[in-house]
Formats: sequence, C-alpha cells, structure tokens
Amino acid sequence: VRVLVFGVLALFLGACGGRDFYSEGTATTRPDEAMLETIQRAFWEDDGVDESDLTIRVDRSNVSVSGRISNTEEKKRILTILRAVDGIGEIDIGGLTRR
Repeated sequence: VRVLVFGVLALFLGACGGRDFYSEGTATTRPDEAMLETIQRAFWEDDGVDESDLTIRVDRSNVSVSGRISNTEEKKRILTILRAVDGIGEIDIGGLTRR
C-alpha cells in the first residue's frame, strides 16, 4: 500500500512542479492545538532544527511549515520530525527558504 501511495505522490509532485508537499495518508482525529504543541516541542528538542525562524500552521491535521532554514539537511530533518508525529495528514514545507 505504501508503494502505491508513494507512486501516486510522485505523480502528484510531478504535476505540482516539485512542490514540497507530502501526504502519508495516516491522519487521525487530533486537536490541531495539541498537534502544534507536539511539533513545536519536537523542533525545539532537536539540535538539527533552528525553530526561531519557522512558522508552523496546523489546519484539520494538515501541517505547513514556512520560514528560513540554514541548509538542505535542516529541511530534511524538519520533514523527518513531521513524519514521526502521529495524526498528521498532509505536510507542506514549500514555504521554507535558505538563509
């Protein structure tokens, strides 16, 4: 099932011009505020992420992160952290730019 999801996702990303938009299809009902707090705490606790320049929005379990990052590794780390949070539907990190 995951292979199919990633295959469809790859087609979707190609159609979107490579926009940094991800969906794991594992969304569950969870208050957005609680999810936001979990994400903020995870970023704060991770040495690979400087959360001071990030804006995080959660809307019906869909998460978007925008702001300034140092490098590609920080972007990858942000995505890894978000994928580990239970209940996230879609992830949009297209608003991240390099400092």
